[in-house]
Amino acid sequence: MKPKKIRIGMAGGGFMGKAHSNAFATIPYIFYPREYELELTAVAASSQESARIAADRYGFARAFGGWNEMLDGADFDVFDNGGPDPTHYPSVIKAIALGRHIYCEKPIA
Repeated sequence: MKPKKIRIGMAGGGFMGKAHSNAFATIPYIFYPREYELELTAVAASSQESARIAADRYGFARAFGGWNEMLDGADFDVFDNGGPDPTHYPSVIKAIALGRHIYCEKPIA
């Protein structure tokens, strides 16, 4: 059976982005046989340049210079929020309104 694809959009190109990307990379050998396949669809960071570097380093297909731009401009299933604490509430509320599943670093509010 072919694994179901789950497309990830991640906010945070810094330390938490690195930590979450590392966790995504381990999933294929930790969970076997795989029912799900992850696709690193989009990453957002504090600037377009930072996002481009994160996308290249961690293997994301697209880079965005902010979480709002990514939520509006990329099609993905799960919003992984590893960005700065003050961005958690507004970005999670918008992602929920867009029908995305949420994985958020603490705190949400």
